[in-house]
Amino acid sequence: MILNIILMLTTFVFSCSRLSASEKITIHHNVDDNTVKVEMVLGNDLGGVHVVYPYVSDKYKGNYILFNFDIKTKKALNLLRVSFNGIEVASKNLWRFYDAPLELTGKEYLLPFDDSIELTGFYIYFDPALGEHLQLGDMSRTQGLKFNVECVERGSHGKNKVDFSFNFSVDSSKQFFDLFDKFLVN
Repeated sequence: MILNIILMLTTFVFSCSRLSASEKITIHHNVDDNTVKVEMVLGNDLGGVHVVYPYVSDKYKGNYILFNFDIKTKKALNLLRVSFNGIEVASKNLWRFYDAPLELTGKEYLLPFDDSIELTGFYIYFDPALGEHLQLGDMSRTQGLKFNVECVERGSHGKNKVDFSFNFSVDSSKQFFDLFDKFLVN
């Protein structure tokens, strides 16, 4: 009986520690044009998220907060939805590449897939000029940033669902948005 409990606890501890995450925040200052860029990177066993502000888009005119998601997978996936801290990200914010929105087929977004590197991904853009980042910044300072990415294997007709979680700590999230407010918004 005691041996079974020890075995179950050991299994639980190792399954919970399966994800090893690393977080990093970087500030880049370009002295030539006196601009500042803030980056926050999270990497774990599932892939990673690279957050950049400002991302300057020549095509869509403006400075955006860019979330670049890389997901490790051996199979092609379609995206069902993305949420941060339980709030679904609007489809207008989901992009395939820097200049192309994700293609919606039925209720699924087609994600690019490269089987030679077993990787897929997508981008999320938030426009600070429209205040799209405000709720994200407020929540991140107290809860961290918790992204839940819901996918389905392409061709499985919704049967083989796969979820990915990318969680930035409260400290990293708060630091990123504090720097965002200090250097970039004011």
